[in-house]
Order: sequence, then C-alpha cells, then structure tokens
Amino acid sequence: MSTEANDISALRSALFETLRGVKAGTIEIDRAKAINDTARVIVDTARAEIDYIRVTGSTAGTDFIPASPAAPAAPVLPGSNGQTQTAHGTKSVQQIPGGSVTTHRMK
Repeated sequence: MSTEANDISALRSALFETLRGVKAGTIEIDRAKAINDTARVIVDTARAEIDYIRVTGSTAGTDFIPASPAAPAAPVLPGSNGQTQTAHGTKSVQQIPGGSVTTHRMK
C-alpha cells in the first residue's frame, strides 16, 4: 500500500514526473496516455466535489482539495448598524450622514 498522499499536489507531481519520463524516453507514450486519462477522471471527480460544496454552501474541503483558510473577520465599524449573514457571505451596513454604506464580503 502506498504512503503517498492522494491530493491535488500529488497528482501534479505524478503528471510532471510522467511528462519528464516521456521527454527522457523512460516512459512509453501508451503508459503516459493511461496516466493522463486516469488523472482526467480524478480531476472530474474533484470538480463534482467542488460543485457539491458550492451548491450546499459548505466551507469544508475534500480529501483531494483541502479547505481554504478562513478569512479574518472584518472589524465592526463605528456607527455600524450591524452585520448579517447572507447566502454567499456577510453584509455590513454603516450609517453615514446623508445615507449609508453597504459592504458585501463574499465567502
């Protein structure tokens, strides 16, 4: 059983290693094509996972693509009427003389 990680970095490493092998003549073209086809299937499954994360609004990563680090919380501005969570991030409203400033921060 392999101890190599099964993530996007490992896939890139394997693909670049394959490319170097093809250039050096140590890997046959048919084998390189098989590796490329397998990589394409792996990327397609990762794409499906990402679509699922987007649809569900999850902030978690997957076994293949790790979660992005959380953005630091925006400071509450003086005179702010508050922040509310939206489907895609945070909405902040600040009252100013003659109107208001609304800021949207995406996830």
